[in-house]
Amino acid sequence: MKKLCLGIVALFASMIWISNVSALDRIQNFVDGESDDIEGKKIEENVYELKIKDEPGDLQDDIVIEQGETVTLDLNGKKLTNFTPGCSVIWVKAGGKLILKDSGGTGELTAKDTESSASIISNSGTVIMNGGKITSNRKGSVGILNDTNGYLEINGGSIVADRDGSTLDEASWGITNKGNAIIHGGTFIQNYKVSVIQNEKTMQITNGEFKVGEGSSEHFANITNAAGSDASLEISGGSFETDLVLSELGNNANVHVTGGTFQNTESMKNYIGDEFTFDANGTVIEKQEEEIPEVTTPSEEREQEVAEEAEEVNPDTADSNVILLISLLIIGGTTFAYKAKKMYS
Repeated sequence: MKKLCLGIVALFASMIWISNVSALDRIQNFVDGESDDIEGKKIEENVYELKIKDEPGDLQDDIVIEQGETVTLDLNGKKLTNFTPGCSVIWVKAGGKLILKDSGGTGELTAKDTESSASIISNSGTVIMNGGKITSNRKGSVGILNDTNGYLEINGGSIVADRDGSTLDEASWGITNKGNAIIHGGTFIQNYKVSVIQNEKTMQITNGEFKVGEGSSEHFANITNAAGSDASLEISGGSFETDLVLSELGNNANVHVTGGTFQNTESMKNYIGDEFTFDANGTVIEKQEEEIPEVTTPSEEREQEVAEEAEEVNPDTADSNVILLISLLIIGGTTFAYKAKKMYS
């Protein structure tokens, strides 16, 4: 099933022959077997599973997920690109939900027309990424655009910012977050100048691998917390294998780091609180308080015991041996008793 780009649909929405094609039909047609590249089945009302067919070569289609629909897409180890020039490969509308996985291990979403500025995935609903690879290769574009009302959760897979350019308008980002995003895992690779993540709203990073690829030697930071915005970034975990994690041009006043492992700890020391430090591996850890040795004194009960032991010595046995119990030292609640023998004539 090949559909017109969303922008074209919006432009000609008033035309009857376009408006008669509903968003629901777009998913239902996969289920009905009308696509050469994607097969699907309906699980229950508005819940669908789609799978890229095991066909040779790169496959093409445009997927639209409408409000109320939940769609699980299995890339099945295949590469899927947009069919219509200038389109996103997948558009999740407000109230829609996409769960992305890859049972084949080599599945990828990317664009066939690299001069277009459309994102690979445009999300105004919910996107949960558990697997697959998203390669951002379009001019001045992004792999995942998470819109102001969007929720993005990444648990696995990889995102690569893979287009170079002499200006920002020519290069590509991996993720632009304008809504709410949380990263629990996955690999994020910045191959050229532009950050793999640009955060403009609310983002949490609890895990994941963040790297610089083998592209241009001139790199911006892995993450840009956008300047001139109320962007908030919290990092509590993850591995950051790059010299510069955060762009110095960003709004880093709202960056808080409580965990993670960093290749360059010097560049991150201003973002951890006073209660944290780095260990020898560059991992953020809580500072340990100095242990002060505890000084103990004899308890009243023990003092009484010592007194009673001394009273047990019988002075009537002075013609033989008299055992004189002397308490000389009490350390840590332990009494060392010494016996002294005195001979009487």
